[in-house]
Amino acid sequence: MDQDTARKDYEISFLVKEEKDAEGVAHLLGKTGGEVTLRGPVEKITLSYPIKKEMSAYFGFFHFSFPAARMAEFRKNLQTEQAVLRFLIVSPPFVKAAPRGISRQRMAPPPAPVERQPIVPAPLSNEALERKIEEILQE
Repeated sequence: MDQDTARKDYEISFLVKEEKDAEGVAHLLGKTGGEVTLRGPVEKITLSYPIKKEMSAYFGFFHFSFPAARMAEFRKNLQTEQAVLRFLIVSPPFVKAAPRGISRQRMAPPPAPVERQPIVPAPLSNEALERKIEEILQE
């Protein structure tokens, strides 16, 4: 593969000022040679602290394939875009998780309860008790 055509999968998460600005990110991505493979929902969130004097923003994400050689150009274009407050681009391993189901594996049956017999102390005579007390006191 040629270095210019070598494509890699990425994910971009971004904060924009207005909901319509998310389409601007997708347009910029397409203009620089990328192809969106999955669009996440764009939702309004309240920021914990002001970013570029904004207290709320719209959060969205895209999965996309992009020529690895042109990533620096795309990042620079995003940084100069006024509507984009913040962005993060990662290249995660996209793995489809198998749906979780009930395990059909049988567990071993629980062990049978062991019957315990109570320990009954042998009755002691008064003489044996007195001898035991004397032994303890002499020590």
